[in-house]
Amino acid sequence: MINLYMKIRKIFESQKEAFLKAVNDIIYDWLHVEKEGSFFDYLTFYTNEIDLNLYRKDKRKILEYLVRRSRKLVREMILAFFNGY
Repeated sequence: MINLYMKIRKIFESQKEAFLKAVNDIIYDWLHVEKEGSFFDYLTFYTNEIDLNLYRKDKRKILEYLVRRSRKLVREMILAFFNGY
């Protein structure tokens, strides 16, 4: 998914790792802590390239989409695991 955003230059190589780590942390907290902070805070923990205005203008929808897709994949994996028993 993230490679598509890089191909169309919505995410740059220097931001890729920050997005991946932010999504990973958000999913981890969703599963284990049952509480999430601001998606912006998760992302800016790993990069200082993105300020609040840039996030609101260009990056929020991307991060939200990546999180939604990841959550869906995790749900499907959990259901497949339990349906296997």
